Amino acid sequence: MLMKILVYLLWLFLFAPFLSAAYGQTAEDFHERGNVKFEHGYLYGAIEDYTLAIEKDSAYIKAYYNRGLVKSQLGYYEEALKDYSRAIDMDPFYVRAYNNRGAIYTILGDYKAAIEDYSLAIDLNPYYAEAYYNRGNARKKSDDTEGALEDFTMALEINPEYVRAYNNRGLIRRMLGYTEEAMEDFNRAVETDPEFGETYFNRAMLKAELGDNLAAVKDLTRAIELNRKVPETYFNRGNLQFARGNIRSSIEDYSIALELNTEFAEAYYNRGVANFQLGNIEGACSDFNRALELGFSKAKSYINNICNESR
Repeated sequence: MLMKILVYLLWLFLFAPFLSAAYGQTAEDFHERGNVKFEHGYLYGAIEDYTLAIEKDSAYIKAYYNRGLVKSQLGYYEEALKDYSRAIDMDPFYVRAYNNRGAIYTILGDYKAAIEDYSLAIDLNPYYAEAYYNRGNARKKSDDTEGALEDFTMALEINPEYVRAYNNRGLIRRMLGYTEEAMEDFNRAVETDPEFGETYFNRAMLKAELGDNLAAVKDLTRAIELNRKVPETYFNRGNLQFARGNIRSSIEDYSIALELNTEFAEAYYNRGVANFQLGNIEGACSDFNRALELGFSKAKSYINNICNESR
């Protein structure tokens, strides 16, 4: 009961000033109320108010832009696309609208349209680091790795503290075989933001590739400390623990990965191999059968050679 009262009081505090003479409010009033709701996480309410602002003034560009922003956060991508396009139609120099529309096209898999929008944003503002970064991601997804590398580099020239650009340029450099440069990027990302867990994961994979499994395990452990909900991190740490002979530790990691993703076929298979190494035939066969059920065909040889013979 107390919680309901507190929520009601908060609602009154936030929105009561907007309730009086609601039908006499201007488009700007509705837009501002939408901004307040958006800021406090009332996303559907924000959409309602931005819509009221547009009904009051069909040329209210910011309301279209902000409504598109909220809709994109809610996953209504096609509707967000329309709002950004409407804003751009009214203002062909709306740089952020091009960037955000490009982000929607990227999510929808239309990388050509995304790159065009990011390029228009860059033409209008050549110092827009985020647009270079976003275009780099779109180019990477469209297999233009050299173009992506150029864009991430340009984003970093504009903003030398752009952690995600270091991380993604590191991924591209690793893909292209520039191992030393990739490690430099991952190290710089970690130095710039020690709380950015994704880079620890990527650096760990590069360290493992270079044969430094102990350092890779340390990086994956740090990534887990920062985000305990990524099954792939546990899975890969399990693989490294297995390679280092820490079989029981690998089983623990595979088990956590499977708690987070019960359809993770390869984790069942690898845990099966680890269980087999420890002589736990029953547990191993259970894992191999589950892996095969999920389509991991490599489990079939173990089932035929170990599980069927043990019956």
